[in-house]
Amino acid sequence: VELAVIAGRFTPPEAGEVWHRAAADSAGWIQDDALRGGYAFASITVPRDTTLILAGMGYQAVRINDEWRTGNIYGYTDEWQSWEPRFDWSRLAVRLSAGENHLLFAGNRYGVMRVRFEAATAPLQLNVGDVTLPDLVVGESVDTWGAVVVMNTTRAVVTDARLRVTIAGSEVVLGERLPILPPFGVRKVAFPLQASAPDSLGTRTVEVSLQYGDMHCDEANLDLRVVEPHANRRVTFLSEIDGSVQYYGYLPARGATGPKALVLSLHGAAVEALNQSGSYAPLEWAHVVAPTNRRPFGFNWEDWGRLDALEVLDLAHERLDIAPDRVYLTGHSMGGHGSWHLATLHPDRFAAVGPS
Repeated sequence: VELAVIAGRFTPPEAGEVWHRAAADSAGWIQDDALRGGYAFASITVPRDTTLILAGMGYQAVRINDEWRTGNIYGYTDEWQSWEPRFDWSRLAVRLSAGENHLLFAGNRYGVMRVRFEAATAPLQLNVGDVTLPDLVVGESVDTWGAVVVMNTTRAVVTDARLRVTIAGSEVVLGERLPILPPFGVRKVAFPLQASAPDSLGTRTVEVSLQYGDMHCDEANLDLRVVEPHANRRVTFLSEIDGSVQYYGYLPARGATGPKALVLSLHGAAVEALNQSGSYAPLEWAHVVAPTNRRPFGFNWEDWGRLDALEVLDLAHERLDIAPDRVYLTGHSMGGHGSWHLATLHPDRFAAVGPS
């Protein structure tokens, strides 16, 4: 299939020796072992040129007519083979031409995928399914970052879009112009979060509105969780690697004040960093910090994943009272691999490594 695509001779397949038909279940999932590293083909016919939002899971990339677009590798199954829409984050604005349109999906390791189309409702839209937000802490003032995906559903290069961000109890922040949005492109956009300290548990609402020139395009309310000072939580930061907003899971030590050990814990595939730090009981002698690897699958703790882990390690040293000779590295499954990887490349940074 790949050779035919590259050579320019790929044609719509017929069911037979190489290709076979597959149908989705009532929830829209297609499950087939041929998708494990294989391909799925579908066609859609529309009466006129139109822009739709493609929402999909379980594939590496999709070729729409002659153009490749990014995929969404994430998917999930439990031991009962009940497919759940975990990490249903991906939204792409796609242009379909009048008549028949061809879609070729490159499968991933699960052998399951789900695809649907949604209406494009404005020239610019928010994807609130893909946000990076902090948890707030009772008694601590808010001075950090959040991020949300903005989609351009037009063929124009957008240079004059803005985000307006308000936190309950704070003044309105009218952001600078957003980075350039290419035609039918998406960008995850950073915005500052500054507010007074919350005085009780619960949530605080962030109101986000999207403006394009003089046009109001979209708006959303995002809830920030408010936790106790010693609770496991998300901590966001603006990455010096690429200017994006990232987060790490943080479980504070519970003991008396003074220098503590640090456990840098790397998550396994499909595990969120917050769940990784939350899998520990609170420790009196150590803080637990879990970097993200740039998404739950991320970069296998190599390349950008390794850089993310090192950046979070530096932030922990900067923000917490850490005993420099008591920094430990561990990780589970894919994170066990990451533990070996970081420890062998940076043996001077850790007192011990415990891969699992």
